[in-house]
Formats: sequence, C-alpha cells, structure tokens
Amino acid sequence: MITITNDKITGFKPRWASFRGFSLLFDNPGVNVAMEQNLFRLNCCVDTDPELRLYKAFEEALKAIGRDIMLNTYLLCLLPSYSYHVTTWDGVNDSNIDQLNRDKDLFSKFLDELPECMLEKVDFIDLIQESALISDRDWSLLLKFHKLEKWNNKALVATLQTFDDKSNQVLEWIKANRARLSRIFGDKYGIDLSSNFPYVPHVTLGYYANDEHAELSTPSIDLWNSIFLKYTKNLQIEFTSISIYAFSNMVTSFRKSDEK
Repeated sequence: MITITNDKITGFKPRWASFRGFSLLFDNPGVNVAMEQNLFRLNCCVDTDPELRLYKAFEEALKAIGRDIMLNTYLLCLLPSYSYHVTTWDGVNDSNIDQLNRDKDLFSKFLDELPECMLEKVDFIDLIQESALISDRDWSLLLKFHKLEKWNNKALVATLQTFDDKSNQVLEWIKANRARLSRIFGDKYGIDLSSNFPYVPHVTLGYYANDEHAELSTPSIDLWNSIFLKYTKNLQIEFTSISIYAFSNMVTSFRKSDEK
C-alpha cells in the first residue's frame, strides 16, 4: 500500500493519458463552454447550475470521504466534476479500434485529427446521427443515484436508476435503440460494439491506477456508499437529448455546437 507519511507532502495529482474516441452521451443540463468555432467542450458548472445538483452531491460526498485518502491510499484517480457525464453508447476508441474489420484507416485518421474532424462530414458519424437515439427528442429521462460499484478493479462508478415508471419506459426504449445501433454499425464496419453486460447508466467518478490498490479499497465501498446515499437523497438529474461526443482523454470531451 502506498500511504503518505511525510508531513511535507499532501498528496499526488493524476496525469491523464491520451485516450481518443467517440461515444453517444446524454447531454448534461446546463451550458457547455465554447472551445473553438462550432465546438463545445463538456463542462459541468456544478457549483452554479441547480440542474446539476446530483453531480454536485457526488463531489460533496467524495470530499466527505476524503479525496486525498482515496488517491494516496488506494491510487484512485478521481475525475474532476466538470467532466461528469452519462454514456449512452460506446463507439470506436483507442482500445477497440483494432477490432475493426473494415475501414480501419478511416477511423484512425478521425482519431488522429480530433477535434477539428468533428466539423467535417464523416460517413460513420452520419450513420450514427440517423439513430433514433439522436433524432428523437420527444422524451425525458429522470435518473437518481443507485449505488457505488467498483468495476473490474478499473473504475469507481456511481450507478443510476430511473426515478419513475415513465423513465423506466424511456430507458427500455434507449436500450433497444442502443442494440439496434450496434447491429447496424457492426454490419457496416465489422466491429462488435455490443456489451456482454446489461446497460447500466452511470457516472464514472475515477479510475484506479492498478488492480492491487483497487482490491485494497473493497472493504471501504460499503462505507463510501452510505455517505453517497446521504448526500444524494431526493436528488435526480433530467436528460432530454443525446449527442455524439469525441474525447481526447478522460477529462476532455466535446461536441458540435449544432447537435443539441
């Protein structure tokens, strides 16, 4: 276990590696910050936006647990709250691009040229935009905190559950269209983007630096979960649209300004 004992050192700071790709994300409530012409960076203003109170509660719960303890003791590198998001569907990224059976050069070029290529016409982006996940905006999904989970000794996530019966129906519609998009995309580009696990809406809070320290945190998860339940009681977040986002690392995501 790496534990800081020198009183002249307060902690470490994670450095985020390059990790490029694109996904469908629920558009967070609130306003994104312009990054450059026609591109918007995902930027949650949790301190000022009342629609992001659930995200703010996550931040407060982590502070109550002790962010330095989580990093210095368990090597859990927490993501900044401005980057919080809920993924709807995972696309192609640096970890799965080698699974492509066709047009690998096209996708490699896209990843190499992020973010400017988001403004260009790209066949696979057009294909994704035809999905009802993006084109249908006549829905509302209310989600609330469910529980903390440690996934594959890689990430600590806050799983979410639907707030009411109407949201249950919307979530089932989303799951069906995720599966349909994966089939269509896979048939055209020869990659299986379906998951062996059921879709669970979640916010990734941080990533563990290694398996050993992730295991060390296991006995603490129940306590952490009780703290999260206290801070998130009676809070929810509402999503009403989905867009294509590209990312260059785990804290930097962006979308075209005309997609929302």
